Amino acid sequence: MAMAPATGLMSLLMLVVLGGGIGLPLGVPPQQPDPMLAHAAPPHCLYYVAWVGMADPDPASGNHTERLLAEPEVQLFIRELRTLATQAAERFGQHGAPFQQTVASHAPLLAEVLLTHATLVFVERVTPQPSGALVVNLGDDAAAVQDALRALRACVPAAMVQDVQVAGIACVRIQPRGDAPAITIGMRDSHLIVAVGQQSLEGVIERVQRATPPDWLTQAVADAQLPPRPSTLGYLNVEEVLKVVGSAGGPQVQAGLDALGLSELTRVVSVSGLDDEGFVRRTRVWTRSSDRGLLKLLPDKPLTAEQLAGIPHDVSLAAVLRLDLAQVFEQALAVSGALQPAVAQRLAEQLVAVERQLGFAIKHDLLDALGDVWTVHTAPSGGGLLAGWTLTVDVRDRNRLQATHAQLLKAAQAWLDRAPADRAPRIRTFQAGGVEAYTLEVPTEEFLAAPSWCLTETHLVITPFPQTLKSYLAPRDAGQSVADQPAVARLLDADSPACALTYQDTRSQFLTFYPLLQVGAQLAARHLAQEGLDIDPAVLPSTSAIAPHLLPATGAVRRTADGWELESRGTLPGMSMGASTPMLVALLLPAVQAAREAARRTQSMNNLKMIGLALHNYHATHQAFPPAYSVDQPGQPLLSWRVHILPYLDQQALYKEFHLDEPWDSEHNKQLIGRMPQVFASPNSVAGPGKTVYLGNASKD
Repeated sequence: MAMAPATGLMSLLMLVVLGGGIGLPLGVPPQQPDPMLAHAAPPHCLYYVAWVGMADPDPASGNHTERLLAEPEVQLFIRELRTLATQAAERFGQHGAPFQQTVASHAPLLAEVLLTHATLVFVERVTPQPSGALVVNLGDDAAAVQDALRALRACVPAAMVQDVQVAGIACVRIQPRGDAPAITIGMRDSHLIVAVGQQSLEGVIERVQRATPPDWLTQAVADAQLPPRPSTLGYLNVEEVLKVVGSAGGPQVQAGLDALGLSELTRVVSVSGLDDEGFVRRTRVWTRSSDRGLLKLLPDKPLTAEQLAGIPHDVSLAAVLRLDLAQVFEQALAVSGALQPAVAQRLAEQLVAVERQLGFAIKHDLLDALGDVWTVHTAPSGGGLLAGWTLTVDVRDRNRLQATHAQLLKAAQAWLDRAPADRAPRIRTFQAGGVEAYTLEVPTEEFLAAPSWCLTETHLVITPFPQTLKSYLAPRDAGQSVADQPAVARLLDADSPACALTYQDTRSQFLTFYPLLQVGAQLAARHLAQEGLDIDPAVLPSTSAIAPHLLPATGAVRRTADGWELESRGTLPGMSMGASTPMLVALLLPAVQAAREAARRTQSMNNLKMIGLALHNYHATHQAFPPAYSVDQPGQPLLSWRVHILPYLDQQALYKEFHLDEPWDSEHNKQLIGRMPQVFASPNSVAGPGKTVYLGNASKD
């Protein structure tokens, strides 16, 4: 393959793993766009996504993402992952049916070509008959892909396949059973075209010959503000999709879309690629109106540096959002009233009862007293990623909120007084930063935090520990907030300032958590080795190969004249290493192991169910369960109950091969041990071939 050894599928996997798995970084680093993909787009489209081919990364590039991929250690890691993927595919097909073996042998090539070559996927319509296509520029891999497709074709029933001519091109048409649309596969020059529906492939060929992109695509490109080196372009005609959904769902579904405000959405355009520094992804959403349903809740007022002043300069992660809870409360009641009036009425009645018990009105006395600027952050100076999380919201009416807080404390204390004395939580008060603060102590070993909070002159502050609260309220020098970080200042000083933003110090988080990933790699390598997959954890890149290329990761939401814009920037697509690594180590590795164990446990349970059914079917035939083992005339053991239930496990042919009058280890019978059915093999067992841990209970009787 032309590029696979250098970048390819494993480059993709590398960025996904480091980037947290949020959005495939297709076409990174990007080649020049393929004009044919734009020309192949239909005049009217529901969904369109295209990505350019992957180029070899340039170690001299000024772009940090490209230089990261060009690191020799990263390239070695990519090659090792590619080998591992090939091994996994071979293992998958090793003992499978012929079709499974064929798919396994060709899947790595097809997946790599699809994800690393210039590709287009579009859906023209879904009713009355689906229509769409996949177009891939195979380049130098055309011959290899055609060989793979011919091998896969041989596995499809002959009655479903026919050779056809479409616009002078020799094609293969697959007609699945039932009402499923036909699939037509053909080649035009180096481009593979897989079309779904009648006349879809013909339409692609005709449009390519005209060599002009449709108006909607031209407009989308103009609106998208493409990065200097674009990688992907996506388009969703939300208006038409919602019409299909509303038509299929009937009046009730359409009413729900209207009540939620979703029917005001018209289209979405998303682009990604490389700029001068790193990776950028930008998504624009267009609406007819933003004054209905959930759209009213989206942020639309720009943030200022003053509103970020409480977030320290050394912050590891921060998020700031404008959200008016009073407005959320009103909209929730309005939407529920429009969708389910009876349910809304019951909610209103229950709300009155709750407010009577609390002694205050939730909206007027609590939500209206809160502001609309919410922040959450964690910083080393406040306790780090484990203990330093701090939530704040500005306050509109401190006096009203203070009175409501007193009522809440009174109600909480009344509830705590009714709890058993030895297990009753309690609320302590303490002084922090010149204000009275509170902490909730829960006397159980499972509850490790001590939620703490206070009400300052301007903010309600909530932290997991009192020490975190004290750190937040400690005096701080002016000009030492996250707003002074260059990446954040750029978001606030733009022509259209952000009305919601996120910031992550990717490099410091990486340096903190990458050692844990190295430990996880050792554990993962051992588990993979047990399953026959050999990977050397030493090929994991060193810290010095990755850290210098890591830029802070930022995300922003901006209000536009006709909708919203979402933008993210950084070295790694999606989440940063710091955010993803602790989750990978603390959650994903145990979760993968737990999922594997759960799958094995489920398979073992299924095995036992099949064995149990076989025993009962044996009983129905012989009016008794099988003996622990059959015996010869002198009473010597011959064959176990497992052999005698083979006919009831769809293993009649194997059963007939046994010499029933000979013991299990006779010259003839022992040759059949290696053919033990999988139903007797527990996935959790380390027993050797022909051995099982599924045993029968036996006693002297």
